[in-house]
Amino acid sequence: MVLLDDVIVAFGAGIATASLIILLVLLSRYRLLVKDATRSSDLAKNLWDAMNSRLTTQDTRIVDLMAKVEVYQVRNRPQLPTPAAQNPPATSTPRPVSRPPAASQQPSQRISQLVAAPPQSGIATDEHTETRILRVLTSGPKTAPQIVELVGTTREHTGRLMKQLFTRGLVIRNDQNKPYVYEITDDGRRQLGGTQE
Repeated sequence: MVLLDDVIVAFGAGIATASLIILLVLLSRYRLLVKDATRSSDLAKNLWDAMNSRLTTQDTRIVDLMAKVEVYQVRNRPQLPTPAAQNPPATSTPRPVSRPPAASQQPSQRISQLVAAPPQSGIATDEHTETRILRVLTSGPKTAPQIVELVGTTREHTGRLMKQLFTRGLVIRNDQNKPYVYEITDDGRRQLGGTQE
């Protein structure tokens, strides 16, 4: 019986020792994993901080560039005429303008090519509005939004009428910038003179 008790004690001691060794191995592996996880976490945090710093720097540069571009655009934007401005004198520098297509037109000219739409006759309100637009343009060049405000029509309706007036050669437009700047032509003045009589 003593021998059996000694075997059981020895077996129990062996199991306890094996369990202790397994626990020590697992504990050491756990410590290595925790150390690796901490190192990975620190590395990820450092990468994030570096990227965030670079992105912040790039954002600042982009904002600075946008501000410089806006300043440049404001400095180089042509001055739009005021409603009270008179027609420019004949000695002023010519501005690039679009004229309706003509038969004798040179291909090198910078002109908007439009297909002539047949004039819509019989629409008294359009003719009346066209006359009002031509009268507004006699005081000087105007943009489409200025014409909309002065004539009191919708943007779409004014756009259609301006296209018709341009196609018929009653107005020219400076299409270098948007919104376009419209001016009355001599034909437009003759048309306006004919409607006033």
